[in-house]
Amino acid sequence: MKAKSFLNYNVDIKKQDAHLEEFKALSLAEQKQHLCELLDKNQLYVNLSSLNDTDFACTEEEKKVTNDFYQIKK
Repeated sequence: MKAKSFLNYNVDIKKQDAHLEEFKALSLAEQKQHLCELLDKNQLYVNLSSLNDTDFACTEEEKKVTNDFYQIKK
């Protein structure tokens, strides 16, 4: 997640790393919940203007879904 996810700007990665053993002791459901809370939910989609940006590497399926969402006809 650190390398490929858009984390909330409030997340302190060093603090997360410091508590890694405590995290490992959590149940799988608790781990999933914690990780979901670290994500910046505003970054779970790609803006239409960035759809063809190579930094995002959107698949053709993702582009189709986005175009459908915005009701863009081709």
